[in-house]
Amino acid sequence: MYILMYILVYVSVILIIGVCSDGFDNHRHVRHPASNSLSPSDVILELGQHSIQSEQWNYLRLARYWPQSFCLQARMHVPTISCTVPDFVHDFTVHGLWPTLNTTFGGLSFCNNSWPFNTSTLQSLVPLMTKLWPPLWNNYSLWGHEWSKHGTCALDLPALHGEYRFFAHTLGLHLRYNITRYLSQSNIRPSETQMFSYSSLVGAIWNRIYFIPWVQCIPSKSPRYQLLFQVVLCFDKQLQLIDCESVTYFICDPDQPIQIPPINHPD
Repeated sequence: MYILMYILVYVSVILIIGVCSDGFDNHRHVRHPASNSLSPSDVILELGQHSIQSEQWNYLRLARYWPQSFCLQARMHVPTISCTVPDFVHDFTVHGLWPTLNTTFGGLSFCNNSWPFNTSTLQSLVPLMTKLWPPLWNNYSLWGHEWSKHGTCALDLPALHGEYRFFAHTLGLHLRYNITRYLSQSNIRPSETQMFSYSSLVGAIWNRIYFIPWVQCIPSKSPRYQLLFQVVLCFDKQLQLIDCESVTYFICDPDQPIQIPPINHPD
């Protein structure tokens, strides 16, 4: 039953996202009509068509991390931590969608403690979330953390109001702007031996979306190169791409080669 549910949800999303992907890859702004349905596929497509009054935040960060680097970073800080990449994960995975003010360091956080995370509203999305947004730490509720810390700060935007809309739209943006594909189209792939320049990574993404991303790195065990950690795309309140402003943490050294470490799955 789980496998069937996953296939139905995943295929329905992929079919609709696939129809629109070329337009988003090659144009600065492409809008889609809002839907009255709340099926997983339709909510994912309901991107932009809303306005809000709040000045609490002014843009969104969509963060996707390279899972192998995430686990390496986790073990650097806590050597005993259990961080593993599931065998079905081969691409960038979702970290989160973060409402942000230009002046804030890490985005707004924990904006509404009266709205606790409720997984019962997400049952139709769970198969897709498990594949695209997997918790890598054992016994760690990544989804609950992302909702409590960031989702509650997006409640004033109708498109992201409530757990279902917040997670569905995040998945939709992740599928529509496929970082793994953008890099591979420029022959940038995980490798133990091949390194890439910072400018080539940024350029590979910019050439597909025509907006400036954040490319973030962490140190490697070798002083000769750094590891690709995370890629962030930025969106306005209509969920349209915008340039990302300069990042102040996990900064890549633009003069040092970058490795994308191959994913090691558990035996």
